[in-house]
Amino acid sequence: MAGQLNRFDDALALFEHAIALNPAVPEYHANLGNALKMRSRLREAEQAFVKAISLRPDYPEALMNLATVRRNRGNLEDAERLLRRSLELRPNWADAQINLANVALAQGRFEEATKLFSSALQAEPGYVHLYESFARAASRAGKLDEAAAAFRRLLSFDPDNVVSRHLLAACTSDSHCESAPEVYVRKLFDLLRPAFRRVPCPSAISGSPADRRTAHEIGRTERQPRSPRCWVRNRIMRTIA
Repeated sequence: MAGQLNRFDDALALFEHAIALNPAVPEYHANLGNALKMRSRLREAEQAFVKAISLRPDYPEALMNLATVRRNRGNLEDAERLLRRSLELRPNWADAQINLANVALAQGRFEEATKLFSSALQAEPGYVHLYESFARAASRAGKLDEAAAAFRRLLSFDPDNVVSRHLLAACTSDSHCESAPEVYVRKLFDLLRPAFRRVPCPSAISGSPADRRTAHEIGRTERQPRSPRCWVRNRIMRTIA
């Protein structure tokens, strides 16, 4: 991670030097924006992309990258406007369609997101990770058959993907109560193990009713089953229900 950050810092220095030599080149500002975005300096990245677009208003890559920054900063409406403009300039561009689909998902427009992910897959069938994005959107849009088909397609590339296997089971089950694969539960339990050391069960908290109420308000007393692994399994089912 430190090496990556150092490379981004080196890139920042190079792009800033290039801009100092020739500030009229929009690509320099766009590349600076990308490096700043990777360093999570979103306000500065936004300014760099705006500058690139001021130099070349029909610059689809800068428009899309500005949209991603504004989406990350919570400005979904402007992000959508910028992405639609980038698609006008570069129709059927999978990257812009993916970003627009993510905006639609954030706004609860699951049907539109499903169509956009599908269009992106048609444009770039090699984007294997998109099958999961499409499947999740289709599932939330109520298109369980399409979601199941996408999960099966993803599993043809990655048969050991236990998350997709579990979600496929959820899509094809009338009750949506298929049990999560044990290997998946163990993996999540290992990731969450430190939390179980810090977070006591309600029965483990002593003191007055006021003390217990205060503990509940700060999130320490979420009702848990006897077994932490059962708690993990229940959380999985809540996620896919």
